[in-house]
Amino acid sequence: MAHTETINGQNGSNWQLTLPDQITLTQSGIAPGGPFFLDAAHPTLTFSVHYDAATAISLGTTNSPLTMVFQDIVGEGEDANPANGFLGPVDLVIYNELGVPIGVPGGNTFQLFLDDASPAKNDAINDPSGHPIYTHFHTPTAGYGNFVATPGTFSGAGTPGAFSKIDLAGQQPASGADLGSITLHARDLPNSDDSFSWNIQPGAQFLTDADRATFSFTADGAKVAGTAYSGPVTYLQWQLLGADKGEIVIGTTKNDFVNLLGGDDAADAGAGDDVIDGGRGSNFLTGGSGKDVFFLDGRSGGVTWGTITDWQAGEELSLWGWRPGISRAEWVDQAGAPGFQGATMHADLDGDGSTDASVTFSNLTRGQLPTPTQHDGLLWFH
Repeated sequence: MAHTETINGQNGSNWQLTLPDQITLTQSGIAPGGPFFLDAAHPTLTFSVHYDAATAISLGTTNSPLTMVFQDIVGEGEDANPANGFLGPVDLVIYNELGVPIGVPGGNTFQLFLDDASPAKNDAINDPSGHPIYTHFHTPTAGYGNFVATPGTFSGAGTPGAFSKIDLAGQQPASGADLGSITLHARDLPNSDDSFSWNIQPGAQFLTDADRATFSFTADGAKVAGTAYSGPVTYLQWQLLGADKGEIVIGTTKNDFVNLLGGDDAADAGAGDDVIDGGRGSNFLTGGSGKDVFFLDGRSGGVTWGTITDWQAGEELSLWGWRPGISRAEWVDQAGAPGFQGATMHADLDGDGSTDASVTFSNLTRGQLPTPTQHDGLLWFH
């Protein structure tokens, strides 16, 4: 997804900036949402770049940069003066929220390059050597001491101190690293569409399949970005909240919280110490490697049946809705779906003589399971 901001330059020149949601703008003294300014009279305009799971999933594995398009509002503030348009400091702050290193494979960690975005010009899009003379970076300041400015091939005469591309060579910035200030200069000429794009590499192509597996779920065959877990369990890292429908989910290789809500679902949480809540309905739950916690909820008023396919010693099951002195449990040695049968507990939670919740421990006997303890609202296997 993308959002649009208004950027005002010098002498009344204006651009509409379209940028990915993972890039946000801030400027001292300017309210969120702008309009923002890039001129000699205002403070540095800060671009915060977030490398998060949603970014990586949306960009896929292709060699795609993060692209910001500055659309020239033709007829506003145009002037042949070279100092017109944009001429001001911009700041780049990087946030790495993926938990894996970021960088262009086989090259520099970061690369910034400018590109003509106007169809009136004859440059190739995403060609860092093909941008017009009218748009460039000026020599990086001391704050960019690790950047190397690379002279570009301009569509006009060369401009001393102006560069189409800047590389951050061999450095892995920490999350939240402020990489310093650089001057962006974009001229706004009369009767000319001077639109351009600012591109940031890497996009997402730096991620290996193993990297992606640390933060991406698979839901019904499609890759889905996990969101950072923000609940009370300190060791959990990513979460996926399902919908009230049947779903098939594969977890990440980290510690996940998976809640599939209603419907008949199947979940394989994968590696890591996971918490898996199948929700209502009939659910097949696989914890994978690690020590996992399973939830079975009998409070919905319907019938819930959970099948745990790979229960291991040291894992936990919480059956919600248990009422000591009222709820009753009946055990069957072998029950459940063919191929997944095992010791099965049927629970009458409200004492009316009918089953409200069942759980099958595939390929296990009752003697291989821990004796549950009763609590107000909970029957706990641990």
